[in-house]
Amino acid sequence: MKGKLKIKNQQGLTLIELMIAITIGLLMLTALMSMLSGSMRHFKVQDDFSRMQENGGFALNAIGYDVRMGGFFGKTGLPSLSMISGSDPIAASTGDDCGAAWVVNFLQPVYGYSGLDAFGANLQMNCIDTENFLAGSPILILRGGGGQLIAAPLPNTLYLQATPATAILFNGSNYPAVMPNPIPPPWLAKLDGITPASIYAYQARAYYLRPCSRPTGAATSAISDQKCLVSDDGGHPIPTLVRQELDGLAMVEQPVAEGIERLSVQYGLASSGTVQYKTAPQPYEFGNVVSIRVAVLARSTTLTAGYNDSGKSYDLGDGSAPFTCTAAVNCAYHRHVFSQTFQVRNLVQRSQP
Repeated sequence: MKGKLKIKNQQGLTLIELMIAITIGLLMLTALMSMLSGSMRHFKVQDDFSRMQENGGFALNAIGYDVRMGGFFGKTGLPSLSMISGSDPIAASTGDDCGAAWVVNFLQPVYGYSGLDAFGANLQMNCIDTENFLAGSPILILRGGGGQLIAAPLPNTLYLQATPATAILFNGSNYPAVMPNPIPPPWLAKLDGITPASIYAYQARAYYLRPCSRPTGAATSAISDQKCLVSDDGGHPIPTLVRQELDGLAMVEQPVAEGIERLSVQYGLASSGTVQYKTAPQPYEFGNVVSIRVAVLARSTTLTAGYNDSGKSYDLGDGSAPFTCTAAVNCAYHRHVFSQTFQVRNLVQRSQP
């Protein structure tokens, strides 16, 4: 028939062509997902190492600052330091506070304990709760003044005032609001007899490891700290470097750096022109400490799926057996050792002839 259009049959993909196209698409998608997964895994590893570097470095920096300031009592020598009557920062009978005698024991500006379990740590320093002490952790104690001059002492805070001849420890509540002229005893003046002598904040700190980062267990008293539980940190407690320190007139536990799994403290003792390092000096030897070598084993704060750390060992350089993860210690974490040696400047200076 004239004028009638012929319609051609349209043909689509055959079943075989469709299956080939789907297969190619799946292969490309699988490759893309594999590349994305590898990129995410690489990012997590880099993030873990960055956090370890940050936590390990911050832990050493915090300890190092207090080591360098340990035994700083202004311009005076240690034997001339005394405490004003009635200025005790903490009464020894108030419970979990470590006691006034511990806080103001300026005759031992550097001290420490090693090899303690949780009950032993609490026995030596009752401000450390048994639940908040990682067994085997050393305790590093440092006491002294801060480096910043204080113009107006605050109430219920401990301070140090010093001249080249003598020094005193006092509670800011006892300090006159307006200094009279001339300054009467026991407050100290400079050589002109009028200008108040330099005043520094006083601090006593004790570093150790806690089993978790964010404790949620209920505190047992108004002055005690929250307790670590096995359910803390999402069910994977993160070992954390903490310190007990003066906050006003109370000892409080403050976190310093999380992910610190092991802590090593070695005390360098001056002897006949040489320095000998010990992890557990005798009490009388702490007066001869001229340097402190600190090492920390930092670990990632999160698990890495498919990673196994069991084939590695970590030596903290203190003569103890290197750390290796076991069935009791999760091996799915990345780890690294950081160490540094700090000079106890103030004790070294006072020991010079």
